[in-house]
Amino acid sequence: MAELVFEQAPFPHVVADDVLTQDVYADILRHWPSSSTFTTDPHRTMRIMQFAEKFGEFSDEQKRFWAGFFDGPYRQILLRIRQIFAPWLDARFDGVIPPMHFDGLMLMEVDQSTDTGANWGFPLHLHYPHDPLWMFTCLIYIDGTEGMTSGTTLYRPVESPEADLTRAARAAVHWKWYEIEDSELVVDREIAFRRNRLFAMLDGPLSFHAANMSPEEADRQTTRRILRAHVAAPVDYVEKIYGCDLDEIRARFRNGEGLDLVESDIRFFNAPRTPDRGSAVDAEINGFPS
Repeated sequence: MAELVFEQAPFPHVVADDVLTQDVYADILRHWPSSSTFTTDPHRTMRIMQFAEKFGEFSDEQKRFWAGFFDGPYRQILLRIRQIFAPWLDARFDGVIPPMHFDGLMLMEVDQSTDTGANWGFPLHLHYPHDPLWMFTCLIYIDGTEGMTSGTTLYRPVESPEADLTRAARAAVHWKWYEIEDSELVVDREIAFRRNRLFAMLDGPLSFHAANMSPEEADRQTTRRILRAHVAAPVDYVEKIYGCDLDEIRARFRNGEGLDLVESDIRFFNAPRTPDRGSAVDAEINGFPS
């Protein structure tokens, strides 16, 4: 598969261009589900289709294609990403590769059928406080208006975690639950939208990101299709790592508590490590549609 280019800052992530062969890429476009299969997001001009909910509505041909894609090329992509991030993941899970599953495996597309102004962007957010066991998020940009369709914006704290660890921890637990001052975070870089480009990020306490719709996209009809996956460890690992269940750790983070745990996680995820570029090790992945 295409080379995964690793970057440590502002948080561990990889980018790969032409990640799918041209034949597979063309097949994805050919087997892309009809808009009626998608659910329109009530808050934005975006349609989302979760495979776990809608796969049964596919035609037989679509089912064969997507099942083969997930069990073949896509599985190899996820295993390769997991291998790159292995130095972090293996240490977090005591050297044991936990079974992976999807907390979301979906297709997304811009919905231009409404009369309201375009509003498909995803504001600055963080996955960690509501799902600290997500291993990584993987996006493949499938189709869009190149040069105009926005990609993914990555952010970093104004103060480095080394300079003010408590401030970074407060931003991490508070961000998902209520708005904090814009001055807490600054743009680090933009992962530009490009057809057949992969972007995957380690889901840690500083993995702040957004999909910021450009003014040009608000004024014109643009296309944006994405394959998105959130890959997680089994929920019972919450007890092993944090000493409580998922509902409790969510409540603690939501209330601005447990900063000592978050500070420890920031030190862990922020520690420089060398990505593993060896051959991908096979691992259990549950939740592929079949």
